[in-house]
Amino acid sequence: MISFRDKTYGWKRFSLKFSYSNDDEYIKDLRIDEFIQEYLKNLYLHPFGYACSFETLNCQNDIILADFLGIQNVLLIIYSKIFLN
Repeated sequence: MISFRDKTYGWKRFSLKFSYSNDDEYIKDLRIDEFIQEYLKNLYLHPFGYACSFETLNCQNDIILADFLGIQNVLLIIYSKIFLN
């Protein structure tokens, strides 16, 4: 499970938390974890997300994952090593 705004350390000092099926856990305070700091500064937003044709779907999900098989035939820029490794 992934929790981007875990409240283990309280409401004002939330954290990034990954819980694994083997009971291992990664949890870092927002002041320590670089990813959550950059996420909160909106550094990971991409224009493709705002032009998504599925944006108007009436669903309860926070995120929709996609299969990018054949993306190099549609949007070569996304296929580059910068975006997909």
